[in-house]
Amino acid sequence: MITRFRDSYLAGTSDCFNSAGELKGYFDVFLTASSWDSRCISITKAQDVKLGEAMPMYFDVRDTLGLRDKHDKILSDYCKQVSERTTSIHGSSRDVQLLWSKIHTGLIKIAEERKRPLHLLLDISTCPRYYASAVCAVGLVSGLMDKITVFYAEATYPEGAATEIAFTGGRWQTVPIPGLLGRYQPESKRFYFVSVGFEGWKTLRVVARADPDRVSVLIPDPGVIPEYAEKAYNHNSELFDSYKIPEDQIVRAHAADAIGVWKALSAAALERQDENSYFLCCGTKPHSLAFALRALSLGFPTVLYNVPDEHKVVLTEPNGKFWRYVIEDVTAFPSE
Repeated sequence: MITRFRDSYLAGTSDCFNSAGELKGYFDVFLTASSWDSRCISITKAQDVKLGEAMPMYFDVRDTLGLRDKHDKILSDYCKQVSERTTSIHGSSRDVQLLWSKIHTGLIKIAEERKRPLHLLLDISTCPRYYASAVCAVGLVSGLMDKITVFYAEATYPEGAATEIAFTGGRWQTVPIPGLLGRYQPESKRFYFVSVGFEGWKTLRVVARADPDRVSVLIPDPGVIPEYAEKAYNHNSELFDSYKIPEDQIVRAHAADAIGVWKALSAAALERQDENSYFLCCGTKPHSLAFALRALSLGFPTVLYNVPDEHKVVLTEPNGKFWRYVIEDVTAFPSE
């Protein structure tokens, strides 16, 4: 199944396959992030990929199980095997401005060397939403890239009780994502469009702190398995109740089909020009990517990311389904 959609100057396609080895081709640059989540090494099964430069990110926080040690080496060996050059990025995942500066500077350098827009391969499976969305937004708007291929491995989460799966600890600091700062009108009302996931009480706290005038919700339905859609809804029931969100203000879209979600957001058209629109990313990574694409298409929403006090170890595994999203600036001259 292939999903296609175009809005404004952007066009995208998505397809799903059962082997990461289906991903093939040459890419100017590859951005990924190592993690204790084993999905970070799913892409290493793509042996027919060739890269100009690999930019793997290795964050400071490690796990006590030795998973990062194992995954770092596998990812590092893969990058050396399939790329002409590797430039690793190190730092705290929470120091978003510093790490983003390193990523942005590296991409500019590569584009200047090649003297043309880049074709980027981006693995969002374990890459924090801030960096993935910033790369896509700034890259496309600035002309650094004219084509982005995004890889995503679906997840199976640990079996648990009715309690929430906690990917983060402490409080969330909400910040805008570079390239997605939107437009602010001081006298206008505030609209929050929230993608929801498993950390419902933290999502509610962020929304309540912002005190928006209107709230809509993007929910992963269907989920990668049926139980996940129900879990996401249940864990956000207080948000629905507190803001009395009607059905016509809820967008239901597949948890992993980013282009399909982008299409659904466009069809719903819940944003209003006379409001300050904020997209709050608390759901799946493909939903966050779809928010970025919708914001780029419209030009006025601000996309927000929650920087946590800490990231917690969750033993997530790939479930055997992999997605490829190809995003292009259809107004740009081809880079090849």
